[in-house]
Amino acid sequence: HMTWNAYQATIQADGLFMDWECIPFMAQTPFLAPATHPGEVLMFEEYSGGTWSGVVDHSAAIAFAWDAGNLYLGIKVKDDTHQLNGNSGWNGDSVQVVFANEAQDAVTHLYNYAESNTGDHIAHHERGPGGTSVVIERNEETLTTAYEITFSATSLDRIAFAADEVIAVGICIN
Repeated sequence: HMTWNAYQATIQADGLFMDWECIPFMAQTPFLAPATHPGEVLMFEEYSGGTWSGVVDHSAAIAFAWDAGNLYLGIKVKDDTHQLNGNSGWNGDSVQVVFANEAQDAVTHLYNYAESNTGDHIAHHERGPGGTSVVIERNEETLTTAYEITFSATSLDRIAFAADEVIAVGICIN
């Protein structure tokens, strides 16, 4: 559990990140996975035979911004390969974003984002009213994938966003 203050800014979701220049990114945040690794602090959780050989193999940086109508999430992922199984928003390289109530004991919204092997941008609205959008840019030369996700106020069941509002969010970068 940590607190992050989102900067107030309007972001043009174009995959270029030029309008994120003065917004700080949080990189490679350690986390706990008590069900699978009790007592360990992790930087990456290996799954189903997969291995992690360090930050060039998979690392990420995230930032948030907001204006009255939208919450913006910028994610930069460094990964030696990019693949997606089918056109799912979760089976392969993807981002899952979960929102919870303020007590953080109930999931209220769950949205998934991915770029297919043919370049299609997938926004899978698993739980919630939808109305989000995503721009994803994969650069094979730098081995990076950039996600710019826009959550309209209505996609999170709000009329508008305001300063000092608390939003409980969890991010899984597959």
